[in-house]
Amino acid sequence: MATYCSIQDVKDILSNTINEKVKFSENSLTEVKILKYNNNNSSPIPLLTAIFNYRLMFIDSEFYSNETLRFKFTSNTDFNVFEVNDKMNNEYLISTGSINNDWNHPELNSSGDPVLTIPTTCWVSGFVVDSAVQLKFITNLSSKRGEAFIGETEIMIDQMLSKQMLFKLNDTGLNYTFGAVPQQISLAAKYLTAYYVYVSLYANVFISKEKSLDFSLVSRWKTKAEELVYDFANIKGRISPSSIAFPSFMDSFGVDGEGPGFATSSSVTADITRDAQVSNILSDS
Repeated sequence: MATYCSIQDVKDILSNTINEKVKFSENSLTEVKILKYNNNNSSPIPLLTAIFNYRLMFIDSEFYSNETLRFKFTSNTDFNVFEVNDKMNNEYLISTGSINNDWNHPELNSSGDPVLTIPTTCWVSGFVVDSAVQLKFITNLSSKRGEAFIGETEIMIDQMLSKQMLFKLNDTGLNYTFGAVPQQISLAAKYLTAYYVYVSLYANVFISKEKSLDFSLVSRWKTKAEELVYDFANIKGRISPSSIAFPSFMDSFGVDGEGPGFATSSSVTADITRDAQVSNILSDS
């Protein structure tokens, strides 16, 4: 469980990016199409939510999929569910269902519950044979894995504080408990986690020679986190820190399942942003 900040805190910061957006489980639905509604193709299709109220869908925090689902009706109430290959428009039958029953995605979460549920309240009458509704999902990161990023960031912050404030790391957990986290540390966790999530997904933004607005924005998140931890350690620590600098990439830990891992400073990354091992960014000297 995230302690120093919430996954919603991180999502709020990530929502400020301009070009590349991070889509978590709950906002992974990117497109809803009514391919056919009734036999009168010349009549206009009614308002989308009057046919299929997608706002009532339940998407689990472990949902992590980039897929297009097509619901094709075989009667006024029953349908087949196909996964669609977007490039070739091929259909693969994965399930069947009815508007009279909740439809559950075949994939289950770690608790054994469906990662996606379409309740009966999403549907209205008016469908006929060959009516079709198509849903497209794009997910960059499940919300549960987003919390794993927070957990790793909390450890990194604790390690930094243990060096600067001369207290030992708590063997049974984090240095602060939920509800008793200093404001500066909570803010630092939000900004640093958002930075690491973004970098893990869009490293190309940092490697590209043409720096975008997102590059400047996201780089400031790491700087902000370092300043917050530095100020806190300067006030609370037994010694005045010479600098606080977190790695440019989460090289010490890395979140399981999120790609090949995070690189340390290299010839590619060294000139992009500071690295804890080589820079003294907040030194007074």
